[in-house]
Amino acid sequence: MDYADNLFHIIVNVNQEVGIRDVISTPFIPVSSDQDFAELELYTTDLSNQKYVIPSMKLGATLKVPLTTTAIENSLPLRIQFVQDVSGSMDGEKLLACKDGLKAICRKLANEADEVGLIKFGSAVEIVSAIQPLSTNIENEIDSLRVGGMTSLHDGIVKGLQ
Repeated sequence: MDYADNLFHIIVNVNQEVGIRDVISTPFIPVSSDQDFAELELYTTDLSNQKYVIPSMKLGATLKVPLTTTAIENSLPLRIQFVQDVSGSMDGEKLLACKDGLKAICRKLANEADEVGLIKFGSAVEIVSAIQPLSTNIENEIDSLRVGGMTSLHDGIVKGLQ
């Protein structure tokens, strides 16, 4: 079965029967949400080897997928590498909002084996915190981020993937 790049979409062939267990191979785990459900869109295509071509696509169904805390409690450990832009364009509220978001993600991590790292990039790329078990220090490291320099997006992404 071919999946689209977006986690919340799936492509099925015309007249193909699909059960919810066929569609969802990983639990939907909300990082921060007040919602009880996520929407999963099923699209049909009559093109046998096309993955995600809009002109050939028709929305077949929208399913509501429950978001539960039991999925979080039973999840495998996560290994997250944050890569944060701290260039001049992130001045003011933009960087504050990103910091709040990163800290909110850290607070939602439930597995003691979860690991988090932090890389920042402006004119240069710097590892602020290597990937390590989650601790309260990560929030202090996130708070220490300051704006400066130009945007070195490519270098930041490459370092984050290493």
